[in-house]
Amino acid sequence: MDASSGAAAGPLRLLVDRNIVLDVVLKREPWYRDAVGLFDAMSGGAAEGYVASHAIATLYFLVNKANGRMAAVTAVTDLLSICEVAPMGRQDFQRALALGFADFEDAVQVAAALQTGCAYIVTRNAKDFKGSPVQVRTAGELLSLLPPPPGETPTSPAPPPDSPASARQSPLSPVDHRAPNPRASRVRPP
Repeated sequence: MDASSGAAAGPLRLLVDRNIVLDVVLKREPWYRDAVGLFDAMSGGAAEGYVASHAIATLYFLVNKANGRMAAVTAVTDLLSICEVAPMGRQDFQRALALGFADFEDAVQVAAALQTGCAYIVTRNAKDFKGSPVQVRTAGELLSLLPPPPGETPTSPAPPPDSPASARQSPLSPVDHRAPNPRASRVRPP
């Protein structure tokens, strides 16, 4: 057992908050590069990624609203090919309630991380997880803890989201050749 997380020895287990997923799918700067790097690391086996089950429906809704159904289907399909879904039951939701967080959704994320033995919650909103029994880090902070993918140096930055190389950078990046959805500007980040 890993003393820091209670998880079995092996790749580092990470609970990925949906804002990290959205940073990749919606190519949100300045967070895009670190989020892509994290998903590449998980795809390469440097870490095991988990997502809370409730976050998948929210992800689909937000991507569908911003980029359409096909982009949402692609995003969810790709996410499920990289990350495991944290199974949540009655006790996990009771545990989330007992955490006493102001935002219940954040407490559910913590409960999902605890249930799966994750060492870290990866998010941009560390302040939302104040008092969490699971350590909270940004994608960039976690990248510094993980070994680089084979053939890359630790300082190899991800390409900018507009470059041709970014299209191949992460399997989570849906390519949608349709015109942008005019309602996309109304989607607020979580």
